[in-house]
Amino acid sequence: MLHTLNQLPHNAGLGVLVYYGLSGLISVVLLIAAARMSFRYPTSDGEAAQTKNATGTFPVSILVPARNEERVITKAVRSLLQLSYPALEIIVINDGSDDGTLEVLRSEFDLVPGASMRQRTVSCQPVRSLYRSRSESRLLVIDKCAGGSKAGALNCGLDLASHAYVCVVDADSILEPGALDKVMAPIIKDPGRVVASSGVVLVGKRLAAVPNTTGSGLSSNWLERIQVVEYLRAFLVERMCWSSRNMLMIISGAFGVFRKDQILKLGGYRPNTMAEDLDLVIRLHRNLLEEGKDYKISLIPNSICWTEAPSSMRCLAKQRARWHRGLLDVLLANRDMFLNSRYGKIGLLAIPYLWLYELIAPLLEAATWLTILVAIALGFLEWKVLMGVVLLGWTCAALLSTCAIAVGFKITSQQSEGSDFIRLVASCFLEHAYYRPLQLVWKLWGIVRFFQGDTTWNSPKRQGITARPSEVTQDLVAN
Repeated sequence: MLHTLNQLPHNAGLGVLVYYGLSGLISVVLLIAAARMSFRYPTSDGEAAQTKNATGTFPVSILVPARNEERVITKAVRSLLQLSYPALEIIVINDGSDDGTLEVLRSEFDLVPGASMRQRTVSCQPVRSLYRSRSESRLLVIDKCAGGSKAGALNCGLDLASHAYVCVVDADSILEPGALDKVMAPIIKDPGRVVASSGVVLVGKRLAAVPNTTGSGLSSNWLERIQVVEYLRAFLVERMCWSSRNMLMIISGAFGVFRKDQILKLGGYRPNTMAEDLDLVIRLHRNLLEEGKDYKISLIPNSICWTEAPSSMRCLAKQRARWHRGLLDVLLANRDMFLNSRYGKIGLLAIPYLWLYELIAPLLEAATWLTILVAIALGFLEWKVLMGVVLLGWTCAALLSTCAIAVGFKITSQQSEGSDFIRLVASCFLEHAYYRPLQLVWKLWGIVRFFQGDTTWNSPKRQGITARPSEVTQDLVAN
């Protein structure tokens, strides 16, 4: 018994080294693959230009779910109306807002009642009114009862969407003028196979740098700067690599295009899910694999959407706890796919990765720190050794993040001042020393809240991206 207790810290330490060693190896492999792809991926708009003449035959319905978005909704809608894509309609779904969202839309776009609701094909809450814009013929606004979830709002928009493809865009996001053309290019090129296509979501700060002016385009808020690094590393570099093997498991709710018939085949978005974007993509993989279809879910790294990141600790904590609740909800709902060979590499690689290195990672990290404290208390580990290992780990992680920043800049063809790059690199070290422990707490809290039955979706407070789309493209500063 005593021998077993003496071996426990050693065995636990060995397990931790294997787990984090494998995690680091996966990160290095993904980064190297992304770096190689960045040199092969065309920085021009060549593919989009080749398919430009066909865009008129692939019309798109843009769905914009909005709840309490009065500060940002006008700018978001106007940016969509300015898109270069020729054939589109814009459907804003006001999800029972209790602020002035609907009043702002009425005033800015001269809304009048005049549309009729079709027969429902998916589950959503009752619709109070439908409005058409007299100044913008492509704009439709749905005023519905509050449903408490983004999924319900999107289902309502699906019922009204006229076109075969739907593009989901968050109300706090701004697309670059050619972003929709680029993200539609693989669909137009191979419409029978490509069922969904994703752009890249980057963080745009509230006061973006304007071309031909001096001064930094990087936010002065350290919390936003860390999220810039996080989005480049996790939402661009890593997802691009998974996409290259047709294992993209999430298309950000801030910007993605889907074949409407494929969503309707699933019965629409799953009501009350807290991660409707992840849930939809996993269900698409499941259904298409069960049907034996040859399909592709694409990611276009130079199709950029700028979004507003939480600038306060409180808002960020709520967002990350909600994200982890959503991840747990979706993986439990699809737990039969875990290590299931019926689903090929999705079941054998992608789903297990989400379980092991996303969902239970905070539990293992918390257990690791607890084990370390016990080992120190029992005299199995010295503080000097611990500090050396921690500093080495932080340094390696920061170097990987620095490389991810450089690769991200290359892929998205963004320009930045040298001082901005240095500050982002500094944020890499701050991320692991200060931000990562906070993330651990937030994710653990998300798990606790899930098992307490919390399924609420709280719309964060917006401050707004004040720059025009052409200005935002100059500012590399996410959902």
